[in-house]
Amino acid sequence: YMTGRAEYMKNIQRRLDTNTAYYMEYLFRKYAVFNDVDEELLIGLCRTESAYTLELNSTAIGIMQLMPNTVRGWGWSVEDVQSLEGNISFGSMYIKYMIDQCGGDRVRALSAYNQGLGRVRGGSYETWYANRVLDYRQSIFNWCRENGYSEKFLEVTMPELLEEQKPEAAEPETSEDAPSGQTESEAQQAEGTEPEETAGEEKGGSED
Repeated sequence: YMTGRAEYMKNIQRRLDTNTAYYMEYLFRKYAVFNDVDEELLIGLCRTESAYTLELNSTAIGIMQLMPNTVRGWGWSVEDVQSLEGNISFGSMYIKYMIDQCGGDRVRALSAYNQGLGRVRGGSYETWYANRVLDYRQSIFNWCRENGYSEKFLEVTMPELLEEQKPEAAEPETSEDAPSGQTESEAQQAEGTEPEETAGEEKGGSED
């Protein structure tokens, strides 16, 4: 499954070489654990911000698109977040802070990451950015499943996702008057009556 996440990023950003994609997956996994945040959320967030593009012509910094004033406000230098590890480390810490500030509401937290916590607290924010991140997050699970990377992993960690894909088992037909879970024959026996005779049979057996 770790391979699947790296290959997912390579599939989105075709200029991403294999070693860098696997290193990025490792960093997302490392700082997801360190900051107690969903790794797929981080990968989806990064796709929204930069599509895993390493060199962007932007005033924001790196693949997590960090604003210099935000970085400095946390006591970090711009140089600290120039590297892949520094960028992912700060970005994962920052979204975790937003999640905590928003009481675990990921839509509000992602909106705060993009538009500022003040706007979210004031109620004057839009949710399109958060919805896109969450759609990309789900696309990671879907892509890994479709390409054979996630089945065994999900069986252990997120069985509910697999259950959603399984068709519901058909229930036996019941009489409209029978209690739930009983067949018509069982209901008749419970009421002390015999099931209706089948064609060609007489109740009580044959005569001498």
